[in-house]
Amino acid sequence: MYFYGGYIATKHLIEHGYRKIAYVAQRRYRTSIDRCQGYLSALAENGLEICWDRIRIPKTAEERFDREAIQRLILEKDFVDAIFCFNDNVALNVIHEIVRCGKQVSSDIGIIGYDDSDICRTLIPRLTSVSYNSVEIGQTAAEVLLRRSGRLPASPNHLDYYLHQPKIVVRESCLGSTSG
Repeated sequence: MYFYGGYIATKHLIEHGYRKIAYVAQRRYRTSIDRCQGYLSALAENGLEICWDRIRIPKTAEERFDREAIQRLILEKDFVDAIFCFNDNVALNVIHEIVRCGKQVSSDIGIIGYDDSDICRTLIPRLTSVSYNSVEIGQTAAEVLLRRSGRLPASPNHLDYYLHQPKIVVRESCLGSTSG
């Protein structure tokens, strides 16, 4: 699920004309690496350059979001035109840095987050984000528990495995690159 979410987020940016896409995470752990792998796969699949300097994942668990590193990404001429953020909180911080640097979200630098949290609807422009369908996952888990406990009858279509794919919730933070 995390790999695929990173893949579809990056693919969405590519489909909107962004070509110099960065990936930013606040911590290094399995989920941030999986999302990064999805990001890398989408770049490779589309024949885009993999620039390791555009990936910002702290090397140790003690390191956190680095404003200066994000500013360098944003301010270096023609270095990035979009940023895939590990989650919506990281996206919020990145958006603050974009504005602080005098750039416009979407037209100068497209942003996509992950989690589809309430932040997405309050930001201006509103944040495009990957949704991993947590309500649907919770409903499926509850149904499985109820079937196993005998409180719900077994279904003839009952599965032992479920696949809930994340999806993109499109808003205004990555409408398309103006740099062509």
